[in-house]
Amino acid sequence: MLKPNNYDNVQAIGAFENIELGGHILVIKKVVETQSSTGKDMIKISLDTDRTDKQPNYYMNRWNNDKRDSKKWGCVVNQLVLDKDGNCSRGLKTFIEMVEKSNTGFKVQWGDNFAKCFEGKLIGGVFGREEYLNTYGESKFATKCTGFRTVQDVKEGKVEPPKDKLLAPQPVGLGGNGVDINSDITPVDDGDIPF
Repeated sequence: MLKPNNYDNVQAIGAFENIELGGHILVIKKVVETQSSTGKDMIKISLDTDRTDKQPNYYMNRWNNDKRDSKKWGCVVNQLVLDKDGNCSRGLKTFIEMVEKSNTGFKVQWGDNFAKCFEGKLIGGVFGREEYLNTYGESKFATKCTGFRTVQDVKEGKVEPPKDKLLAPQPVGLGGNGVDINSDITPVDDGDIPF
């Protein structure tokens, strides 16, 4: 066998520590107002574990240790702004209230400074497992931030890991991506480092 192109520069797959399921103290790195792929208003919330968390700076450490050119920030939550009826989504309301309750004296700033006002603020995150199909059609699990709580709830151990979110069984011969079209929070691991 001939030595493959770029062999010396490719990072080998190594053992890495998974983020623990359940509650974590998170710091908001950046919030961006944008639209979903279907044109719905949403915010992208980039998060890392806080220095006071049981796994401090988890996503920054992963970022720094990833030598690939195509690396992406590991904890981004896409939150829709409106529900199916055109009202404020429960997910957005929960996010804002959990930030306000976790940061003494903080109140959301509506208008031009909306996205910027969250940077550096703390929030409690709930991490759970979501099933997905890899490129070979094999069932795998990804650990993602699936919801928000107060930092105090996390500190007091009141945040339990959620049940695994499983893909819906697909009829034979029909494809599917397992996306819950009724959910108004879509945690994803896509996006270059956003800050």
